[in-house]
Amino acid sequence: MGRKQVIDRQNRLARIYLIRHGEIDWSLSSRHTGRTDIPMTARGEDGTWELGQRLRNIQFARVLTTPRQRARRTAGSAFG
Repeated sequence: MGRKQVIDRQNRLARIYLIRHGEIDWSLSSRHTGRTDIPMTARGEDGTWELGQRLRNIQFARVLTTPRQRARRTAGSAFG
């Protein structure tokens, strides 16, 4: 296999980014939320915008999220 083939093959590898939702009140007190649909704090909302700024130059083929509002709002704010 030639050098160009190796480089082309590396460029086609998929990257997976795992991102946790923004801060919620329960995470501040070390409580597990599980399926409880708790909204993010103002700091959590701000963090999702900052995340979007950090990821703005990356092209994503797909963004998947859970149905919880905190996860959907994180994805919506970060990925528009």
